[in-house]
Amino acid sequence: MKNKNLLIIPVIISAMLAVSLTGCDDSGNSPTETTSGSNPNIEFKTGSVFYYGTDSLSQNGAVHQTKWRTKDSVMAQTTYQGKDCYPINSVTVDTSTYPGPPIPIQSSTLYVSYDNQSGIFYQWGIKKLFDPNQTETWDKVADFSQALGTSVSLFTITNLFNQPILSADVSSTVKYDTTFTTTGSQVGVNCYKVAVVADVKASTLSIGMVYLDYYIGYTPSSNTSNPSGRVRVKLYPINLSTFFTADGVDQKLNRFTY
Repeated sequence: MKNKNLLIIPVIISAMLAVSLTGCDDSGNSPTETTSGSNPNIEFKTGSVFYYGTDSLSQNGAVHQTKWRTKDSVMAQTTYQGKDCYPINSVTVDTSTYPGPPIPIQSSTLYVSYDNQSGIFYQWGIKKLFDPNQTETWDKVADFSQALGTSVSLFTITNLFNQPILSADVSSTVKYDTTFTTTGSQVGVNCYKVAVVADVKASTLSIGMVYLDYYIGYTPSSNTSNPSGRVRVKLYPINLSTFFTADGVDQKLNRFTY
């Protein structure tokens, strides 16, 4: 089954091989090893704007820059589907037509929620990153109340790709506190790297893993201008036996106003 709708790139734009806990991360930055203590201070700010660039990642490891540009605008806090959250207006365009006008690719509203007390970060409908056919719900992304390096079960996807035999058990691990350097403004951003892993199964037999790195910025007391929320999402190339293969996508923060 070669279902190219498995991971629609615009869906990934609007919102996995796990990296070692030591050494440098793939941004060239040395992670800061910390132990779990108080939950990170993740403060979404109404009116802040995030600009992203996107690379495609081929099966052979090559990285290809695209002309896709995404602008995320944080709107006022609200309640959505029973949870206090911040809506994010996300617009992606193709700038390959420059100096002509860019071509619209997608426009959508994302919803993210974080409770400093529980330390749990949610995104509405993140299941659809793995299968666009899934019903949207409030999905857990990271649990900061657990010690760093602890794998936490997030959810199970059944009837994957509308195939009753297929399912996926999805978990995440908050790996470490690190610094991500924005690709455009070259500003260091404090963030946590969260490794999300989907174990895809045909009946009870595992047929492969899907790996996603989700970087979450936070606001330390020493740098109140540090952006909070999603600052990078990297989906690694997928190879699920004869069922599905696809290149990866790496969406990275270019610059921001916060």
